[in-house]
Amino acid sequence: MPDYSSQIDKIIAALNQIASKPVDWWQVVPPALGVVIGVLITAATQWLTRPKLRIDYEGKSVENEKGVYVRVRVRNVGQRVAKDCRLYITALHKIMGNKRQASSELVDSKMISWAGSMQSRFDSRSIPKGVNFYADVVRVLKESPGWNFAIEDANLFDSQKPLLSYKGDYYFELTVTSDNAKPALCKLVVSYSGDWQKLKAKRG
Repeated sequence: MPDYSSQIDKIIAALNQIASKPVDWWQVVPPALGVVIGVLITAATQWLTRPKLRIDYEGKSVENEKGVYVRVRVRNVGQRVAKDCRLYITALHKIMGNKRQASSELVDSKMISWAGSMQSRFDSRSIPKGVNFYADVVRVLKESPGWNFAIEDANLFDSQKPLLSYKGDYYFELTVTSDNAKPALCKLVVSYSGDWQKLKAKRG
């Protein structure tokens, strides 16, 4: 956020001058009014050019020799750079009989990785306007069945590990955050029966 402290100090000084002694209003009011207008214009400009995050699923999975990945796209449709962006699974629900279970299977949020295998895939990213970033949500391997959430292994509690062997539908809520933009939400349903060829995903 911009620092308005110097402008505010000028306004306070002008008001103190008015309160302490008679003054020539034509000398005091126009400068003070100019400062107020300048602050308002700066604030309006910052708001109009603010970064705006969007996260969505494009309707297709990514396959390689090892398995199939479900990925989401993160974009900034604002004017300024969205700083220090990270992506989290903020809710995970089982769907049974076409009905989403009320309670989340996760008691805490799990940070997920940006797409790729580099060591920095869990680091925050700055996202300029017009640049797409992709993040893995889950993958299934061709050689061995089971869910593989794109989180750091140490972040899955022992009590949560049975989630990896579940066969059925999961409802995900994914949230992307930034230091200078409002969070954005994506809802996703992923179906997996244990056969990687039948993995399906759709927007929630």
